[in-house]
Amino acid sequence: TGMDQENCLKLLYQNGKLEDGDCKEQVKRIIREGQADIHADRALSFACQVDVLKYCNDIPIGSGKQLQCLLSMGKSVTSECQNILEKRRELWQSVYNAYGVSGLASPVLRSTNNGHCLRSILLFSSFIIMTGLIYCAYVQQPYPEIIINDLK
Repeated sequence: TGMDQENCLKLLYQNGKLEDGDCKEQVKRIIREGQADIHADRALSFACQVDVLKYCNDIPIGSGKQLQCLLSMGKSVTSECQNILEKRRELWQSVYNAYGVSGLASPVLRSTNNGHCLRSILLFSSFIIMTGLIYCAYVQQPYPEIIINDLK
């Protein structure tokens, strides 16, 4: 079936046995799509269907939120779902190892919450700059006359 072929390709990728660069990129795309939407990963969706309905049905589809919900449930999910989640964790790790640091940053930059991170960094940087400007202005002021007269 299509699901078996997809799992086979993912396993080949994970074990480093895919030679074709275009094929590798397509498999990585499929893996990343499965992280963003549990329903894009047919095997994961099938194995965890009962758990999604039981624990995560009120969570909107997409952006990896239902997957995060399942992962947060830990041992509460069925054993079938636990098994495939563990296999997917290993698979996701192999994808991000292949990407390096830029691969880890990429999902964050595409995230809907990345604005918060960028605002925090901007706010902190602005604080440092303003503190430096105020300090420089204070240090560069000439000594008041009273202090100059006391020094004479």
